[in-house]
Amino acid sequence: MAAIYDRTVSWELNKTVSQGSHTGAPGDQFLSNWTVTATKITVEDNFQVSGLITVTNPNDFDVPFTLSDVLNDGTAAIIVCPGTNDNTGTVSAGGSVSCAYSASPLDASATENSATVTSDVGGNSTTEGFTWSVNVIGDDEVTLSDPRVNYSELISETTVKVFPETFTCPDDQSLYVDGVYTENYINSAYLDGANTDLEASAEVSIRCELPPSNECALTQGYWKTHSEFGPAPYDDTWALLPSGASTVFFLSGQTWYEAFNTPPSGNVYYQFAHQFMATSLNILGGADQSAVSAEYNTAISLFNTYTPAQVAALPKSSPIRTQMLEIALTFDNYNKGIIGTGNCY
Repeated sequence: MAAIYDRTVSWELNKTVSQGSHTGAPGDQFLSNWTVTATKITVEDNFQVSGLITVTNPNDFDVPFTLSDVLNDGTAAIIVCPGTNDNTGTVSAGGSVSCAYSASPLDASATENSATVTSDVGGNSTTEGFTWSVNVIGDDEVTLSDPRVNYSELISETTVKVFPETFTCPDDQSLYVDGVYTENYINSAYLDGANTDLEASAEVSIRCELPPSNECALTQGYWKTHSEFGPAPYDDTWALLPSGASTVFFLSGQTWYEAFNTPPSGNVYYQFAHQFMATSLNILGGADQSAVSAEYNTAISLFNTYTPAQVAALPKSSPIRTQMLEIALTFDNYNKGIIGTGNCY
């Protein structure tokens, strides 16, 4: 008798990280946790019990017979006897007949097989125990590795590993370009076996920014992202406004933060406002304003006079519109350090 089933093994590999991005200043440290998950998927099927039932006739005459075969989980076997191709046959006087049987249970819970023969001269039953054999398809064991953290292990079941890692903004200012240092760290895990070859990756990015000097200028791109609303680290120069980034911006009906984050979309008002706001914050932060004092005072007067809607309605030939564009360009040069105190980076 043979009892065998297939166990098909497959694996999945997943790599994640928490936190995936960090922003800070030189010397800041950040903790991220790499998580590696190797999931084992096992499917058991094709359960088969098979063998031969031999019927012996000690009589001196031929005997017709009928066979039945059932496992102790209730699964009935299919019996094929020579000459009839079913569970019936005739055994000659003093002879024997062997019939093949096969059963396909749903699982491996059966442990015994009982065969029964009936005939006109009586019957008989026999029960035989059996042990299942397993045909493994795939890899029961695989090697899980993560070279970045010097980890490697032979595993045979679903495994989750968490590896903490600390990242640091460098103190060496020569590594910073325009005041910014960025780095991406890609970490890959691997799952290897005779039939398994998987790779999964996750990434941590850091952005490090040199703190600005109080005597230099920064662009509108810096100021827009460094308010109390982020996403970059807070620059407390914003606190010098009456209500920080929530201060109402002149006649716009918006806060500084809202106006700063409103795309110009053809409206010169916002192009002018963005450069003015950056210039204002630079001056509040300690930058020398002498190069733009006249333009700055004129800008305040214009913002106290016109709303965004009024500026949007001006024709392209309007002197007011032209004046706003010219002052915006001057502010842009000031914020970039082309004129005035110089850019921080």
